[in-house]
Amino acid sequence: MEDDNIIECLKEVKNDTKVIRNDNRVYREMVTELREITQSLQQQNKVIMEENTNIQKEMSLLKKRLDNIEGKLDEHDKKQNKVKNVDDKENCEESKHGKVGEVSASVETSIEKPRKTRQKKKIR
Repeated sequence: MEDDNIIECLKEVKNDTKVIRNDNRVYREMVTELREITQSLQQQNKVIMEENTNIQKEMSLLKKRLDNIEGKLDEHDKKQNKVKNVDDKENCEESKHGKVGEVSASVETSIEKPRKTRQKKKIR
């Protein structure tokens, strides 16, 4: 009887050992897959970081170009303002003295046409 118990226990241990070995094999395969996935992700991360660096360099160059264009626009605006100021001064001087043969706008507006007065109708 005791021998039968021992044999039964040994069979259970043998079966448990098979299950554990199978589980270990599955776990090793999973670990291998996870390592491959990790390596792939690390490679993808490296590529993304390089692309990010390139994009930042390109953004820096574009920002420099934009600053350069804005500077040129500012210079152009300053030149335009100078030209406008000169034109305004000339116009101002002309308006102070007036051109020959011109009537100033203020004089024109002060001359109004006489109003027509309504006459009351006589009741018959």
